[in-house]
Amino acid sequence: MIIDEKKLGEPLSLKQIQGEQLKMLEKFAEFCVQHGLRYYLTGGTMLGAIRHKGFIPWDDDVDINMPRPDYNKFCELTKNGMGKYKVKLPQGSIAIFVKMMNPDFLMLNAFENIEGSIEKKYINLFIDICPLDGLPTNKLRFKLHALKIHILMGMRGTLRIGIVGNKKSKKIFRFLTYPLARLLGAERLDKLVRESALKYDFESSKYIGAVLTRNRMKDYLPREKYVKQIDIEFENKLFKTTAMYDEHLRILYGNNYMEIPPVEKQNSGHMLKAWRINAKTRNEEE
Repeated sequence: MIIDEKKLGEPLSLKQIQGEQLKMLEKFAEFCVQHGLRYYLTGGTMLGAIRHKGFIPWDDDVDINMPRPDYNKFCELTKNGMGKYKVKLPQGSIAIFVKMMNPDFLMLNAFENIEGSIEKKYINLFIDICPLDGLPTNKLRFKLHALKIHILMGMRGTLRIGIVGNKKSKKIFRFLTYPLARLLGAERLDKLVRESALKYDFESSKYIGAVLTRNRMKDYLPREKYVKQIDIEFENKLFKTTAMYDEHLRILYGNNYMEIPPVEKQNSGHMLKAWRINAKTRNEEE
């Protein structure tokens, strides 16, 4: 999709982006209460709630976990949308879980592509909704399971949008796996990732984790402990997260997660821009 950014006008400020995402989060939480669905603020959103009582000042996304049974029910209930919001996996997305998207806003997400140049992708402003899946009880089996999904996701990402980053290790990985990734193809890789993620049943597993996210190698969470919900303040409103938030935050960010990082590290890494769009632009985008 070719977009003339000059015709979109002035982009939203970070505060405005966060404000619109907060409205989406409120709508999502209301929907979950209405339908008896469990959800948990996670990642940077959970960290923001604990450390800042809201968004991390430089963050520009919302991260939510849902147990796989609740996630599947949510996807089924929203397959035709949720009011004005769309709930789907955007075409060509590196992610393999759904996003709740607001069609009133267009967002630029820029990444380094396979040639090392910046590639632009335009989708609607969104929040991420990721399933929690069952994991093997044995720690070594978990590591092998997570590594398999990690490799498949890396191959899938290289094929779909060529995200390689600046790390030498990622470039070596691309070089070694790209021929096999092309042979398998994106659809086959998608199927393999989903089959792997669903290998262990959520409700009967002792441990769970968000294996479809970048935290897949860290998330090894005791299910019975994690699923206990508590209310947590986020931007002067109450949302749900796990009662074991402290333990989870230490797993994700280390024991010093309450410390504010130095200024040079205060960036989301997403290179986001967003605009409010009119009906004409919306139709073109669709």
